[in-house]
Amino acid sequence: PAFHIRSPGTKLYAVDESTLRVTFSSGGVTPGDTYVFHLDESGKIQLMEMWVSIIPIEGADASFHDYSVHEPGVAVARSREVLGFLTILIDQVKMHTDAKSSDERFAPLFEAYPDLR
Repeated sequence: PAFHIRSPGTKLYAVDESTLRVTFSSGGVTPGDTYVFHLDESGKIQLMEMWVSIIPIEGADASFHDYSVHEPGVAVARSREVLGFLTILIDQVKMHTDAKSSDERFAPLFEAYPDLR
């Protein structure tokens, strides 16, 4: 959800200096979903609370830990704990640092699915 905060129909609310509430009022996969992001002092997501239709627990949360920085300077949380008991490890991250045109970047996708153009 953090990557979609600029999507049409998204409403942003600053709760305080380190907390952002994001509501997808229209569009997207699940309109009406709300997320609250709690950031640390460096601006990285520390905790995400979710009020989403796919999870039947209101205010379910996920915490983000053990950030590593990858070229070209993108920070990725290598450990995520969901609902207090499920740990998701992200340990094989690869970033592409070479800028390509969108046609070149998505060429394999367009070849596999020509109707996408």
